[in-house]
Amino acid sequence: MALKIVILGGTKGIGRALARRLAARGDGLHLLGRDSEDLAKCAADLQARMPAPGPVTFSCCDLEDPDGFAAALTEADTALGGFDTAIITAGLFSTQPLLEGDLAITRRLLTVNYANTVLLCEHLRGYLLGRGGGTLCVFSSVAGDRGRKPVILYGSSKAGLSTYLEGLDHKFRAAGLKTRPWTVAIEGEVKKPRSFDLEEMQRDLEARDQLRPLLSRLRQVAGRADDTERALGNDLYESALAAYRFAKATDGSAVADALQEHGSERFASNGKRSPTPEDSAN
Repeated sequence: MALKIVILGGTKGIGRALARRLAARGDGLHLLGRDSEDLAKCAADLQARMPAPGPVTFSCCDLEDPDGFAAALTEADTALGGFDTAIITAGLFSTQPLLEGDLAITRRLLTVNYANTVLLCEHLRGYLLGRGGGTLCVFSSVAGDRGRKPVILYGSSKAGLSTYLEGLDHKFRAAGLKTRPWTVAIEGEVKKPRSFDLEEMQRDLEARDQLRPLLSRLRQVAGRADDTERALGNDLYESALAAYRFAKATDGSAVADALQEHGSERFASNGKRSPTPEDSAN
């Protein structure tokens, strides 16, 4: 069954590659973007790729202008006769040095990538739930998976977005809204494999969601094991230190030197300078 899909960001990169795949599959498409000329060219390209004649419609929508979100979605609803899927691939990127040197650019990036994207998702959430449910797929980035020095500010905008989307899915999935935060690590034009399969990718995402609680518990267990190892290491060191002091007091210098050498080897593996018995004794 063909889907009726709204795509923001379908004229370039990832969004264009995905839109072409959906058009070839025969899904109904409505493009959103800032440039009407780019939208018209892309719509004509997608229409030529469809297995059966059918219009690919479009309307202007700018992530930097949240006041226009409602009107753009109303146009999409009218053009498609209602839609059941929304995809957002649009966003901003800038390098960490540039962002650190210009707070105006930083504010713009954070506003577009997080605040305004969330506002658009809230419009879409209300619309899709009002129709009994649907799918909201928003592209985030692996830059938001953890803190990385080269992408601190950009990554934080994507981390916030991914957290919002995961929470949205947890809260409204039972009501029929499926929310997908897709993380990508691609620069420039998308080169997708011939085996690219949307249904298979969706099954993989569902399997990943089911594994998340187990992976979280495994990480907790691993963390506790590391804590236990460190605690045992500290206990062993204290015991060795006591033996060293005893050897010193009884003039057992050979034993003391051997304990010192063993302790240095044992604790050097942690990548930190380990205290010598002399340090603790003093």
